[in-house]
Amino acid sequence: MYLLFIGLVACHTQESITIEGTILESREADASPLAEATVKIREANGDLWDETSTQSSGAFSVLAPAGQNLFAEIRAADFVHASFNGLAGLSEVQPVGDGLLFGFSEAELQEWRDLFAGCPGADGGGGVVLGDIRVYGLQEEDTGEPPLVTTGYVTAVGEDEEWEACYL
Repeated sequence: MYLLFIGLVACHTQESITIEGTILESREADASPLAEATVKIREANGDLWDETSTQSSGAFSVLAPAGQNLFAEIRAADFVHASFNGLAGLSEVQPVGDGLLFGFSEAELQEWRDLFAGCPGADGGGGVVLGDIRVYGLQEEDTGEPPLVTTGYVTAVGEDEEWEACYL
């Protein structure tokens, strides 16, 4: 029986980790912290894993599935619902880098819609997917960041639909 217990302990896999960070009011580097926002962590299939609220400093700490793809949802008064995808690591505590999670105001959403005016779907309601295409594994000498791809093509794919996207 003693050997069985040791075997069970040795085979134990970590189920969850803690993700910690600060949520800002926008993606601008000098943005203020977003207080009293709800942070929800969802598994890749959409199931809720954990949720919490940010402190007045925008700081949060929430559980997430270890080593899994996930989504972090950010909701706050006077902000549109924002969702960020990510991959949880295996460390007990995983910090989120500054500026990676942020709120999205109605005004900022309208600025993006105006920037992409004339693109398929940009003028209507519904969700907006923002991002860039980068070449990971390489680094720009001056910034240390992965280089941007300036001639990319993007398609958003749903369960039964595809949407063409503009990439500026």
